[in-house]
Amino acid sequence: MNLCQICGEQEATIKTIDIVNNVKSERHICESCYKLQGLSEPFSVPNISDFVKLTPTSAEIDLQGLGELVEGLAKGTPQTPVSHITCEFCGTTLEEFRKRGQVGCPADYDLFNSEIEKLAQRLHGATEHHGKVPREIEAERARHHRAQQLRDDLTLAINEERYEEAANLRDRIEALMSGTEQRHDVAAEDRDEHA
Repeated sequence: MNLCQICGEQEATIKTIDIVNNVKSERHICESCYKLQGLSEPFSVPNISDFVKLTPTSAEIDLQGLGELVEGLAKGTPQTPVSHITCEFCGTTLEEFRKRGQVGCPADYDLFNSEIEKLAQRLHGATEHHGKVPREIEAERARHHRAQQLRDDLTLAINEERYEEAANLRDRIEALMSGTEQRHDVAAEDRDEHA
């Protein structure tokens, strides 16, 4: 049983979530403390004054858009609120992003994240890339993966005191990282054949 975070006596039956300046805070409170704070009943049509009380910076609230949302809830018809979200760094608004399909600065990727995901889903059918990778990048990944395997083998050889093999592995790692591994491997195979 969770106790109310305000009075600490009664069982918390209501969870409130406030998001101010992109910082989310949750509170678990009882019904009486909820009512004492002057908030409307849970699961009822909210009053516009409730939103102003919840937010310390009420000047930032889009009261017209919020009013339209509340009216839509009261009528039972879903209405999309007028979005006036604006990036504090570049000034790009959500409406501009929707029209152009372009962000104005790196901060917009966080600000418009849900819209970007919707757009990617609509255009590509997915929000993650599962396609081809350029050959150079794939070759680089394979080289790093092979180097990691050789490092693991090197560690094992050192731990098992196989120092000659460890020296060979060390040389192969250096050759791989410098781009000369193939020549080194051929030379190593030649030595093995002549031994």
